[in-house]
Amino acid sequence: MEKMKIKNLSVSDLLKWPVWRYWTTGEMEFVQSETIQEITEISDNCYIVLTEFILNNKIKFIGFCSPQDFSGLDYIQPVILTKVGQVNLYKELAFDGDDKLKDITKLGYTFEEVFPIYFHVKISCDGEFRSGKVADFNEFVNCT
Repeated sequence: MEKMKIKNLSVSDLLKWPVWRYWTTGEMEFVQSETIQEITEISDNCYIVLTEFILNNKIKFIGFCSPQDFSGLDYIQPVILTKVGQVNLYKELAFDGDDKLKDITKLGYTFEEVFPIYFHVKISCDGEFRSGKVADFNEFVNCT
């Protein structure tokens, strides 16, 4: 199994191993690939899983999220992977204009072409494949 810093996770890693165990040590975030095919809310471990993101302009990206607690964006923490870096759709502190511009630039489209973003989790959690909609950075609209 592969172990790495979460910031180094790539699309090819997620396609090879769609489930990763997540943990922190100090301020460092780590992931390790897992061979399981489904996750559960009652697990002692936190997982991030393969997720498909569809921008408002219908362009698709691969990324990950943590679907074990789907009650808010702060728990789900969706991340889109691009060739020039990760785009976090949630962060604890508010996004300022420069943060938004930097991440929109990584996606290569305008704000209107990007949002709203729909996402679909590709690994089931307790037998459900969850989906959601993000209206803007830090703005979760709904989930199923």
